[in-house]
Amino acid sequence: PMGVAINEYKHVVGNKEKLKSKYGINSEFTLLFIGRLSEKKGVSYLIEAMSKIIFQANSNLIICGDGPLRKDLEQLVRKKNIEEFVKFAGYVSDSDKMDYLFLSDVLIVPSIVTQSGDTEGLPVVVLEGLAAGIPIIVSDVSGIKDVIINGYNGFLVEPKNVEQIAEKALDILKSQKLRTKLSKNALKTSKKYDWNVIAGKYIEIFRNISIYN
Repeated sequence: PMGVAINEYKHVVGNKEKLKSKYGINSEFTLLFIGRLSEKKGVSYLIEAMSKIIFQANSNLIICGDGPLRKDLEQLVRKKNIEEFVKFAGYVSDSDKMDYLFLSDVLIVPSIVTQSGDTEGLPVVVLEGLAAGIPIIVSDVSGIKDVIINGYNGFLVEPKNVEQIAEKALDILKSQKLRTKLSKNALKTSKKYDWNVIAGKYIEIFRNISIYN
């Protein structure tokens, strides 16, 4: 099972602005992607959505991770003429990853099912995002929708649907009230996935097995 060490996510009031200046981010809002730059991650659809989002919100997109599609994705950003709004951070350390989660306003996980049927289960970054209390937009594929409840702790969008990604991101960016609600519920949800809770459940299962054997 997947889990996350919740006690590592220290929520510090006023931390966001400090982190933004540490990484040289001066836009009002930050969107975040973390993961391998491969086909099933669907990052090209996020870049397409970003080219719409920037016209309605003072925002930037940080893409953390590396992979076979990096050159193609950088080329797409140039083609869309949005280089100043998109930063490829490459592979980042765990501490930088945590900083990026805390300074961002929305985490986007735009996974797709490839033509060969390849897709994701539940990427650990979804649990990390919940623990950081960040609203999350995810594609409605496989295991992800077991964790993200539409309108409660994030939003589900159709895979490859650029319009929906842009629309939900703008809904979140334009409403402080919605951001606060999603964030609070993300933190609540994350408690279920704390390693201590998961370990406790497993101990219980093994105890029951040993009683009946």
